[in-house]
Amino acid sequence: MVNSTYANVDNSDPECRSTDTNVTAAEYNGGEFNWNQNQQGIILSSFFYGYLLTQVPGGWLSMKFGGKIVLGLGVLGTCVLTILTPLAARTSIYWLIVVRVLEGFGEGVTFPAMHSLLAQWAPPEEISRMAVIAYSGMQTGTIVSLPLSGVLADSSFLGGWPSAFYVLGAVGCVWFLFWMIFIYDGPENHPSISNVERLYITKSHNNSSSDTKSTKIPWSHILTSRPVWAIMIGLFSHCWVWYMLLTGLPSYFSEVLDFKLKNNGFLSALPYLSSFVVQQIGGWFADYLRKNWISTTAARRLAGILAFYPSAGFLLLVSYAGCDQIALSVGYLVLAVTFITLNQIGLICSQVDIAPRYVGIIMGLANSAGTIAGCITPSVTGYFTNEHPTREQYRKVFMIAASICVIGGTFCNVFVSGELQPWNDIYHDEENFNGSDEEQVLINSSNSINDDELVDNYVRT
Repeated sequence: MVNSTYANVDNSDPECRSTDTNVTAAEYNGGEFNWNQNQQGIILSSFFYGYLLTQVPGGWLSMKFGGKIVLGLGVLGTCVLTILTPLAARTSIYWLIVVRVLEGFGEGVTFPAMHSLLAQWAPPEEISRMAVIAYSGMQTGTIVSLPLSGVLADSSFLGGWPSAFYVLGAVGCVWFLFWMIFIYDGPENHPSISNVERLYITKSHNNSSSDTKSTKIPWSHILTSRPVWAIMIGLFSHCWVWYMLLTGLPSYFSEVLDFKLKNNGFLSALPYLSSFVVQQIGGWFADYLRKNWISTTAARRLAGILAFYPSAGFLLLVSYAGCDQIALSVGYLVLAVTFITLNQIGLICSQVDIAPRYVGIIMGLANSAGTIAGCITPSVTGYFTNEHPTREQYRKVFMIAASICVIGGTFCNVFVSGELQPWNDIYHDEENFNGSDEEQVLINSSNSINDDELVDNYVRT
């Protein structure tokens, strides 16, 4: 897609260059767009500028209209714009940037909406497992799309590289139809689950996440909460590493390690395959520890320790691996991505733990912090590697990421919490209880005895 002879001013460095004489100049340099590394950084960053602006609105919209429609329309809009990306790129770089910003608008609502759905559907004792299953869709998409994009770009199908945008955008549009048919905002309006399962889910929340469509938001409590700030700073650090690897890994493999495009796609997907496997095991193990051995807060902090510090260490190691240690470099990068994704068991789940009623808002704030990292990271990578995409320059990129990982991770691990915060119910209690409710409370208490028996039997079976 990008012409490498133009992308880098200094492309004569033979560092890690292949000695394969079957690799032609056209194969190495091919690409129709003359964008240098700084321009590529701006293009990659532009998505996050739009993404940033719809984070908190996405949480509010999910509270008001439900997570299903907000997430569905956000993804649909992004997919339609993905199909239009080749046309925009061929028109001008400015139109491409506009399309990327608009894609960010659509995608920005998705994570707050997803967390609103998790708060409705996931019993607290199963939140780690259900969250990693939901988030594993990111890894699955990356595992499939990176190698598939490489194969499509190398082919003549629909013009080569544009086919990756056409195919993946079309798949997303088809997904939207299935999403709208089969997904529901909560167990109370799902037509297929049993009454016992519905009771099990709703009663497990102890009314802490029901009626999320509240008109009031305790902004002062949220913005002065140390656990919320721990999540925000932790997610900034997490996303710095995540987006640095997501946007920079293909370039590192091609420009420094000299892998061909098709092999590049498969290798770039390898870290996400590993993280997918570890996530599933980690989610189950975290819930097991919470149920039998340690508190929820301790489980979240343990996940953070395992996520941030090993990732920082492997980023430092990969920065010093030589050209004769390519397999080792790939291994270090795989481990860095694998460990950092354990944050989905820690600080990501913590958002549901501390305030399930306002989880969409908290996710919007936290993901805003993460998106700021996403805006900065590609430009930082481009700044250091624009004229000299060498191991030495990428070493600076990796060391910055490792430092942010350690500093932000430490703050997060000190202040993150797994306990329900008092302000979660501050407005709900005011709006939903008065003297006339006392008779209904007595009736509900009587009914809950039978409900508890049903739920206990359901759990045992």
